[in-house]
Amino acid sequence: MSLYSTPSTSTTEKTALLVSKLGELKQIRVLDVNTLIGGLLVGAGAAVGGLLLGPRGLAMGGMMAATAVGTVGQNIILTLADVIRNMDWNRKERLTSLIWKIISTLIKGAAVLSVSALLEKIVTDPKLLSIVKGAVGKFLSGEMNLLMI
Repeated sequence: MSLYSTPSTSTTEKTALLVSKLGELKQIRVLDVNTLIGGLLVGAGAAVGGLLLGPRGLAMGGMMAATAVGTVGQNIILTLADVIRNMDWNRKERLTSLIWKIISTLIKGAAVLSVSALLEKIVTDPKLLSIVKGAVGKFLSGEMNLLMI
């Protein structure tokens, strides 16, 4: 996929590409919060098994809980690009609205810049990068129960 943005590219597609490329450049990963809960369940299963059956119960309880959690939660750690790519259109539009509010206030003439030019401006300005990453992280946490790591 090219970083060059043609005039027919919609703002939503442009923003999705921008955030995906930012995630790839900065190697941003996303964790499903439900997997943290799964980890706690495995620990609880091991503890209950250990209390009931001693050392063997500890192993059995942990394995049984891990198997149950493992079958339910398959994609534990994803790339930000994968999350954006698989995001439904309504969420992409809400993310676009959020990101463009930030970008348009902080980067003069942002609407006419290509994705690669915007990306370069964001990556080379630590303050802007921090603001955009924070906004994306807050969006993912609130909308999709995901945590940027």
